[in-house]
Amino acid sequence: TPPTPGRDVQSEQRTVQHDESDLLAQKRFIAQMTKAIRSELRYPYEANGAIGSTTITFRLAEGGIEPGSLMVKQGSGSAILDDEALRGVRKAVSGLSPPPSLVGKRIGLDVVSKEVKGG
Repeated sequence: TPPTPGRDVQSEQRTVQHDESDLLAQKRFIAQMTKAIRSELRYPYEANGAIGSTTITFRLAEGGIEPGSLMVKQGSGSAILDDEALRGVRKAVSGLSPPPSLVGKRIGLDVVSKEVKGG
């Protein structure tokens, strides 16, 4: 049977609307996750002024990070800063619920560590 005129257009419109709402959900989740990580990270006293950037990767699961997937992809040169980056990301992302389209996806992010002096 030939397609009904207008039916394919309606289907495409629903697909575009779904894609846009999913993209918005992903953006909101990434913003929520980033805010949680920033608020959780602490500069370790033991780092003695060291600065560095730790690249962390993990796979998202329902309710946070897939067990065993959180790792340092590239270290900062300081085990203390790397450990704090892992701790902060693990705690911040634990309990967050990513949108279904992000579950199972690998996330990579840079965690920059530097001492902030009060003034």
